[in-house]
Amino acid sequence: VSVGMLIEPQAILKHWDTILVLSLIIMLGKVTVISFASLVAGAPLAIALQTGFSMAQIGEFSFIIATLGLSYKVISDEIYPVIVAVSLLTTFTTPYLIRASSYIATTAEQRMPAQLKRGLDRYRAWMQRRGLALTPGGPLRGSLLRWSACAVMVVAIFSIVDRTALPLLQKQWGDNATFAAIGSWILAMIFASPFIYAMLVALKAREGEQGFRSYGPLFASRFITILLVGVLSTDILSSWLAFLLTAVAAIVFYWVFGRQLDGFYAWVESEFTTNLGHLATPDAPSKLPHHLAPWDARLSKVIIHPNSPLAGGRLEEFKLRERFGVNIVAINRGEQTIVAPRGDGLIYPGDELLVLGTDAQVELVRPLAENPEDQRQHREDFERFKLRPVTIGADSPLVGLNLRESRIRETHRCLVVGIERGQERLLNPDSNCRIQAGDLLWVVGDAERVADIAIVASQTPDRLLP
Repeated sequence: VSVGMLIEPQAILKHWDTILVLSLIIMLGKVTVISFASLVAGAPLAIALQTGFSMAQIGEFSFIIATLGLSYKVISDEIYPVIVAVSLLTTFTTPYLIRASSYIATTAEQRMPAQLKRGLDRYRAWMQRRGLALTPGGPLRGSLLRWSACAVMVVAIFSIVDRTALPLLQKQWGDNATFAAIGSWILAMIFASPFIYAMLVALKAREGEQGFRSYGPLFASRFITILLVGVLSTDILSSWLAFLLTAVAAIVFYWVFGRQLDGFYAWVESEFTTNLGHLATPDAPSKLPHHLAPWDARLSKVIIHPNSPLAGGRLEEFKLRERFGVNIVAINRGEQTIVAPRGDGLIYPGDELLVLGTDAQVELVRPLAENPEDQRQHREDFERFKLRPVTIGADSPLVGLNLRESRIRETHRCLVVGIERGQERLLNPDSNCRIQAGDLLWVVGDAERVADIAIVASQTPDRLLP
């Protein structure tokens, strides 16, 4: 009701063309920018477009900003109703854009040039091989969240000192304004030092292929950290003095008091996470291992309902791979976990299946396995299972063997779900498919066992042969 009172019909009729043009620019601009950012982050085209269309609106927070601008005479009375009308129009159209996003994404994928589509697939695979895609639970994502949380604490500490300690010191010291400012800055740095140190070491050098280490995230995070502290210091000190003292303080924090600050920050983080754990409900749903796989596939958990037609049958009877294109990576049954189950394995009610497939493929399987009204809580049982690329070396004992002869399933309890061979990509390769030098195998299984396979694939020791 209060939002509706902000609308002036006469202003809308007077500026209807401006409102329409601004709304179109905002929606098209946000869809384009957000979709492009999602593609850069490694998301599939369909998900990137759906994300862009779902965030095309301005949001009701713009009312607050417009009201502040009006109260401070930054915007005129004539512009204010235009801003409100544009915000309401973009918000009103959001449900329709979300409903149409699936069709638009499907049409875009179908009409996209084949060369451009292959380029996006190769880029996404490149991102995944280096672990750069920001998947839930990924190491890069966790480091960025930790850096962001510390940055919020640093901004809050500097703001509090600037608004409270600085006026008190200026009043106490009178004419010595410079000393009051330096004293306030030192006080802010003392309280913020554990968080500044954590920001400096949050992102580390990342291991790449063939032992290559990428220092880009490390240097970027440290540069932005020092720049942020320097900008915050300019609210207390003059610009040149702020950046000079900030650079000196960064060196002192990192090389002189690094060990002490590291221990103190570890204690603060431990206490925070412990208290947060006590506040969390013990029966909260667990997170599933949605590590993105090539060809838009991902690992998903499916629970067999007692009334499911799959309950009591054998895997080979249902031909899930042939019918739906999914792979059953593992089965959790009580305290037992069956990795790489065989075709003659039985499916029991209550089994938790770790399924590899695209979202569309998994959603075709769910009606057969789960009751949509089943709200039982899930446990984290598959966190150690990962999808990893394994490169076959020229001298590997696997060269020339087919997948059955390699005994990867029997010896290491892992599945080969894809092979990249030059420009060719084989999904769900047949067991008679022979392994060639230079092949890139996509292997699903326990992370440590996959690492063992990678060692055998690149060296000569014969560890996979019977």
